Amino acid sequence: MKWIQTHALTARQQEQIRSLQETCRRAEPFGHSVFLSGELNHFGEMDCFFLGYEGQALAAVLTLFQPDAREAEVTAFVRPDLRRQGRFTALFAAARGEAEACFGDGALYVEKLIQAPRHIEFQVMGDQQGHVVHLGERDCSIQRRNQKLIEETPSSAISPALRQEMMDAAAGAAKAAGYLGAGTVEFLLDGDGRFYFIEMNPRLQVEHPVTEFVTGVDIVKWQIRIAAGIPLDFTQEDIRLTGAAIECRVNATGCGTVDFLHVPGGPWVRFDTALYQGCEVPPYYDPMIGKMIVYA
Repeated sequence: MKWIQTHALTARQQEQIRSLQETCRRAEPFGHSVFLSGELNHFGEMDCFFLGYEGQALAAVLTLFQPDAREAEVTAFVRPDLRRQGRFTALFAAARGEAEACFGDGALYVEKLIQAPRHIEFQVMGDQQGHVVHLGERDCSIQRRNQKLIEETPSSAISPALRQEMMDAAAGAAKAAGYLGAGTVEFLLDGDGRFYFIEMNPRLQVEHPVTEFVTGVDIVKWQIRIAAGIPLDFTQEDIRLTGAAIECRVNATGCGTVDFLHVPGGPWVRFDTALYQGCEVPPYYDPMIGKMIVYA
């Protein structure tokens, strides 16, 4: 583990850093977060978490784990909008208060800051016989209100070598978990080509048709067959990613009646929807009312 020293350290600060290093070492198998609990003044003097500015604590974001999980790097980063005295203290108190009100627990996480990331996910499938395959990536970086809007494959943001590395990581995670059925392993990708695990969605995703287009694999059919105990009849070597596909979600911005509907069509154009002319769009459900998928 490396500590990037930002200023001269006292003996107390050095001891705090050693304590942080031990915390990071223990957290390493679980990702890139460090769990912090207690009041701000309990650790507000710890320079390894916070930089001081005119006697007040400022925002500090820890960069902890590299993708290979062999080395941790700890740095302090101060956001320009938090340089004003007391700004971070107020934000910390607000976040803690919201957590306590919603969940009854005000403990917070300090996580790595990834600026301008890409959201890259990988489709995987596993059967009851222990076989796991990956079906390529989907780039879901174009979002609105933190919801995916456009998904495409292949991603223009990753090289063939990085794609293979991320595919292997996704398939390895699914195999280690003994995963069954269709699932998606999701990552954030930074500008330096380093990727970080977000979550695994153990279900069929809205954007699965783009993967079906480029692989020719019927994911819906195979998740049903796997549930029935039928083994995959193809291996990783049989998967060929051919062409490119894009899905665009169509979201309602309000409620009302669909007065006119013209559904797009043609070769390699697919439009999934329950809309029909004259139907009502109610306020009770997700705003997505259709999705258009194209392939070339």
